Amino acid sequence: RWLNVGLAAGALLLASGFLWSRPALLSAAALTLGLSVAIFLLMAGRALSGVPSTSPTIRGLKLALLGLAGAVGLGAWLALALAHGWALPFPVMTDLHAGWALGAWAGTLLAAVAYVVVPMFQLTPGYPVRSSWGFPGLMLGLVTAWTLAVLIDQALVIRLVEGLAALAGISFAGLTLRLQGQRRRARPDATSRYWQLGLVAAILALAMLLAAAAWPPLAELPGWGLYFGILLLVGGFMSLIIGMLYKIVPFLAWMHLRNHVNPGRPVPSMNKLLADTAMHYQMHAHAAALALLLAAVAWPEWLARPAGGALVLASGWLFHNLLGAA
Repeated sequence: RWLNVGLAAGALLLASGFLWSRPALLSAAALTLGLSVAIFLLMAGRALSGVPSTSPTIRGLKLALLGLAGAVGLGAWLALALAHGWALPFPVMTDLHAGWALGAWAGTLLAAVAYVVVPMFQLTPGYPVRSSWGFPGLMLGLVTAWTLAVLIDQALVIRLVEGLAALAGISFAGLTLRLQGQRRRARPDATSRYWQLGLVAAILALAMLLAAAAWPPLAELPGWGLYFGILLLVGGFMSLIIGMLYKIVPFLAWMHLRNHVNPGRPVPSMNKLLADTAMHYQMHAHAAALALLLAAVAWPEWLARPAGGALVLASGWLFHNLLGAA
């Protein structure tokens, strides 16, 4: 509970510090988020330290903790540097921070969880053993090499590592899409649709990263970074997380009911706890918000506020659906 409060407060402080350019808010955000995540890392590390790495998921979770530590450590350092006027190569360091956060942490964590939830909930074949074991370590190794290249100021090596990381991510997303095409359930549900949307958006974003690594002037085009961020964060990670929530929340609720109702009393199915139609309507709202956000990059004066309103609507709808299941 207290960690949740610390993370939420730190996120609000960080956004406020950027919005109003207040050094005190940025410093407070670095302290609050850094301390909160450090406590989480200690707790999670202690929990996982006694668990042998007998599966790609367990190994991936352990490596994702290292990615989270690197991402938050770099982020706190950058926030303090902005607050206190320290001389840092901010564009290069910000890219590296994003690499740790989106590749070594979020990408590794997503893959580790996908190895379990995609075959379990979407009834697909299992992931190939070699790629399952190799992807998390490969991503962490690439981001570590990226860090070393930044420290020794080797721009060509940075571009090479960025391109390899993009290729690794595209390979994982493409493999997951292929497995979904072999699923045993004929009728697609909201979860599979959300995953397809998220994987396609992530592939497009990573293709942009690969193209910019091959030809750096592309990254200087107007809106390039915004398109990349919207595709990867809202289209990719957010869609994939919502897709998992729509399976995990009703499943946990069903398990809770089954373990606590009196013997002989029927337990409602997962579809009764969270109707598929409600999930589909919310998914359409999310897809519309994604399209408006992308269009708003080109026409911000006309579409920025409608896009923000659409994202609020889709997120509020998600809250309503999950609260109903709870």
